[in-house]
Amino acid sequence: MAQKVPVETKFLKEVIRDLSCEDPEARRNALDAVMTFAWYPGWKPVEFIALGGLPALVGRLAEEDEKSRVQAVEAVERFAELGASSELVKEGALPLLERMAAGDRYEPLRMIAGRAIARIRGQR
Repeated sequence: MAQKVPVETKFLKEVIRDLSCEDPEARRNALDAVMTFAWYPGWKPVEFIALGGLPALVGRLAEEDEKSRVQAVEAVERFAELGASSELVKEGALPLLERMAAGDRYEPLRMIAGRAIARIRGQR
């Protein structure tokens, strides 16, 4: 008999898939879902990382849509708060965040990116 996959795992797999899809609205919805998970009391990003979600999340740092970029940076910062800093560094988040902090066209995003960098580096 096949082992049942927990509902959360199924949902995380769908979210990860949608983070990388072609549809901008689906990507935004996936970022909303990531933020919901990330702020759920007691949630840890271990399974999200194990399922291969970080490349898709870090990839959203390059979104054209400002709201999506903000969500992606905030999710990355939250993952760092939850103990995933080394995984984010391995995935290449810092150079992307540094470019954003130095010159993103949306000023609030430059500040948020700087805060995320500090969090990843353990300075906050």
